[in-house]
Amino acid sequence: METTDLLYFAIFILNPMSSIAQEVPGSLVPSSNLNPTVTGSGTTCDGRNYYTTCSDCTTVLSCIGPSSDARSCQSVSPGKPFCDDGTCSANRPINGNCQISSFTCTSAGYFPDPSNCGIYHYCGQALEPASTYQCPPKYVYNAASHMCRQRTQNSNCVTVKCNRNALFVPYGNSKTYFAYCQYDDAANSVINVFMFKCVDYATFDGSGCVFICPTQGSFAHPDPRKYYQCYYSQSKLVYSVKQCSKGKVFDNSSKVCVTPVTPY
Repeated sequence: METTDLLYFAIFILNPMSSIAQEVPGSLVPSSNLNPTVTGSGTTCDGRNYYTTCSDCTTVLSCIGPSSDARSCQSVSPGKPFCDDGTCSANRPINGNCQISSFTCTSAGYFPDPSNCGIYHYCGQALEPASTYQCPPKYVYNAASHMCRQRTQNSNCVTVKCNRNALFVPYGNSKTYFAYCQYDDAANSVINVFMFKCVDYATFDGSGCVFICPTQGSFAHPDPRKYYQCYYSQSKLVYSVKQCSKGKVFDNSSKVCVTPVTPY
């Protein structure tokens, strides 16, 4: 081996992350910065000059002399839901006027934010308040590792794209996460997006989660009151859905139905 090759090999062994983009955890967002609705300054144009500003924390306002045009950042710049100093941004402004909208937990575990690729959430269980984390500037959430990675191209920023004609919509190319978009029929606009994830050994196929038995045994079902029981039938691995007795839920660690701490 040449001397130069030995040097490169030694550098890689001593610092294996030198050629790999490091991933870092996000920072916990204080609960005071979380709000069910976003707020803003309510800025308006002066009616004379030409410039852009933020009418609130999610809307960019183009001032065109006596006229004005307000547009949602999420619609004009997908993946950049916040307005910061007249420009749409993926990061929440540091001036404190823009609060992060609340997140609804649909099950336990980590979840990406549907509209902000720099934010993710951790849920203890369904319907409990989520712990929200924000990635550093120029980093985005990686749903595969539950960490923040450097944003090297626009495609790294994954957000939900609602489709009125679909019951569920994908989260990028993920086979684990997907979303349900709730619409206001009168305004024909999205009023909320709920994130879901498939249970272990199930993948999202575009319309729902498809479970495939990994081996014989019992496995978690999306409905905690049920579970999958996998077994062989004529040399083929199949499953049936079983129901826990009333008041009990399936515990995936012990593989049996138990009485939950909080009544279900």
